[in-house]
Amino acid sequence: LLALLGNVVGKNQCPVPSIVLPYYRVVSPLGVVPEPVEGCYPLVPLGYSYNALEPFKDRVTMSYHHGRLWADETNALNKYLRELGACYDIIQILAAPAGSPITKSPLYEELKYYGGAFVNHALWFDEIGPQ
Repeated sequence: LLALLGNVVGKNQCPVPSIVLPYYRVVSPLGVVPEPVEGCYPLVPLGYSYNALEPFKDRVTMSYHHGRLWADETNALNKYLRELGACYDIIQILAAPAGSPITKSPLYEELKYYGGAFVNHALWFDEIGPQ
């Protein structure tokens, strides 16, 4: 997973994680694009409608997980990265060895929690789809 994201980059120069790139190439069939979040990592639109996975996942569940949970986690991650003053790659935060500078940050637990939640949802939405 470390290869999915680059190294630490300067403020306002965050790479778009490769695990979420497919969403940038697809326009939602409903034309619904989530409100953009400011910061290192964007909330990306789905490549399908919220009801495209029915009867396995209903519209309400998909809407909640994408438009609320993932949006909130993305906003929180970006907030803590802004407080830190740098756009670290999420995978590097999650894989940081004990004692490394990032693990000594008072924001480390929040970054780890929201970074993990962001990656979890990015992988889940990337793997699931109507196909």
